[in-house]
Amino acid sequence: MKHLLLIAAAAFAASAPGLRAQATYTGRDPAAAWRAPAAARIEQLRKGDFTLRVVDEAGQPVAGASVSIAQQRHAFPFGSALVMGRLVQDTPDNRVYRQKASALFNATTENDLKWPPWAGEWGQGFGRTQTLTGLRWLSDRQFALRGHVFVWPSWTPAPAGPGINVPNAIAALRGTPRQNEIPQLVLDHIAEQAAATSDLINEWDVQNEPFDNKDLMAVFGPQIQVDWFKAARAALPTAPLYLNDYNIEDQTRNTAHVRVFEDTVRYLQQNGAPITGLGLQGHFGANPSGIPDYLATLDRYAASGLTLRITEFDVSTTDTALQADYTRDILTATFSHAAMVGFQFWGFWESAHWRPTAALYRADWTEKPNGAAYRDLVFNQWWTRLAVTTDAQGLVRGRGFFGDYTATFTLNGQRMEKTFSLRPGTATPPIQINATPPRLANLSTRASVGGAAGSPIAGFVIEGTAPKLILVRAAGPALAAFGLPSALARPVLTLFRGDQIIAINTGWGTAANATELAAAATQSGAFAFAAGSGDSALLLRLEPGAYTARISSADGATGIALAEAYEIEREGARFINLSTRAFVGPGDSAAIPGLVVTGASARTYLIRAVGPGLADFGVAGVLARPSLVLLRGTTPVHANDGWETTAAPALLAQTAQRVGAFALKAGSADAALVVTLEPGAYTALVTSADGGTASGQCLIEIYEVK
Repeated sequence: MKHLLLIAAAAFAASAPGLRAQATYTGRDPAAAWRAPAAARIEQLRKGDFTLRVVDEAGQPVAGASVSIAQQRHAFPFGSALVMGRLVQDTPDNRVYRQKASALFNATTENDLKWPPWAGEWGQGFGRTQTLTGLRWLSDRQFALRGHVFVWPSWTPAPAGPGINVPNAIAALRGTPRQNEIPQLVLDHIAEQAAATSDLINEWDVQNEPFDNKDLMAVFGPQIQVDWFKAARAALPTAPLYLNDYNIEDQTRNTAHVRVFEDTVRYLQQNGAPITGLGLQGHFGANPSGIPDYLATLDRYAASGLTLRITEFDVSTTDTALQADYTRDILTATFSHAAMVGFQFWGFWESAHWRPTAALYRADWTEKPNGAAYRDLVFNQWWTRLAVTTDAQGLVRGRGFFGDYTATFTLNGQRMEKTFSLRPGTATPPIQINATPPRLANLSTRASVGGAAGSPIAGFVIEGTAPKLILVRAAGPALAAFGLPSALARPVLTLFRGDQIIAINTGWGTAANATELAAAATQSGAFAFAAGSGDSALLLRLEPGAYTARISSADGATGIALAEAYEIEREGARFINLSTRAFVGPGDSAAIPGLVVTGASARTYLIRAVGPGLADFGVAGVLARPSLVLLRGTTPVHANDGWETTAAPALLAQTAQRVGAFALKAGSADAALVVTLEPGAYTALVTSADGGTASGQCLIEIYEVK
């Protein structure tokens, strides 16, 4: 009878899901014992101290100044697998995808770098060229990039094996007279892929899933794994190199898998493989591992001396409350562990996820509870915002999560800004904010002239109450010295205020004040024009206001010219914005505006590349999808190709209204950035977002945000 009652009870429970015991995990309780120690470790491991000193223009401390300190970016990599095709191809959903990726994450990788798709075996949705384009898109936006994976060593088709995870051409050599060529072909692949991506990818998974995927080791011996790591190190002298596997996050549930993983790590280390890290994939289901067991397993792996990462996290369950709680708790436990150096989801959107129920966002882009849990931790609880007041010595001291920051204060109606970074293992020296306002000392744009390109028109605005001595130039022949053979031979420089022509020059040496022009160029730091060259220049004292400089060809020829405006006097009136309408095309026909910020503090600027938006002003032949990449030297520091795909499109719209720029339409492909720049020289590369092959008219604008 007892057995019959138990069977009946089980049957009743199965027929009444609402009465089943709800799935949970150890450590879920808000008062769980692991939480307080984890919070203490996060405070110790993930934060740093800083000191700010505020001084006036004379260098004297400013007491009682109100300073706001706002974190802009995490140093710790919080990432997601991203689909390269969705970064490269422009659709309404892909624009939202890019915006969410930019707003939520700072690190990424996914399937596109696996060997078969890299070799072109996965069809039109994948391929080497598209992958490199997507990686460049991410690198320009400062994502930390992981390569996944050089070798996934199986060739046995499912269901008999894990699948063919090497190219078909490699698998086809198995059992043939050419089988012994396979090890070298694998090494050649590692060298080729590493070389192709070395300036883009920060670290690599060298080997994936040795527990299930071991066909190559079975044929060629375990030493082949060491060879893979050595080949990766030969190609990438400093990159972190990882072994990656699944079902290794819980030593109590997955003992066999954990043991094989540890044995593989031990073998690699003992045989000289330059392995530096362990990747724990982190795929969980409806009954996930307990948090204490997870932390104990991390301690076990940390004993190897290698760094650890969660590389492919997801929780596949329809229990959204459990999913959100476990996402929160795994993130917290991971962030609290000293050996952990990164956390990555294996996708975030339901329509681009291998396990759709695990996504952070539904197909209609509504946020799920696990997405809200992620944002609350990473951008609220682990995000530093401070409002502080300087002491009698002009000092403020604080502590914040490692990352990038902007500090702001206002003195005598002038807003001053300073950027700084906190990094683990690095003491941050005292940071000084100087009340001397920064200045735009030089504005320039390189653009095509003549033919279909027409005449580029550069504009600038002088703010103030008194006239200002300005050097305006149109460089053509002088550009040949910088390796540009297609320079415009005889540029004509015409300066306007409104519709009125202020001055014209063709050939700077023909000007009555040629001696003063040469001296002004030297004083401002501009490169010299050769005597008798066809380069043009004007040196004028201009009243505050808006001016435009048109560059045309004196003889109807075509070529590249550089429009420049220099501040000769560093006091009084000053530049506050630059605009250039220019033709943008492939290769050397890219438009390249530049600016030089001088002074001792930073300044925020709105930078835009408007193509489709020009059509509303009657401009024909506009650039359909501008791409805007801001560089300092040769290093990209910010990028955008579609203003609504930035991390904060609402801020862009508000800033445009604040500086008086016309609004960009919702859904347009116009590009824009709001950036805070320290003193220095910057250039913006404006091309077509389709890979640089399209062409059209584009308006490039730089506004100072005060």
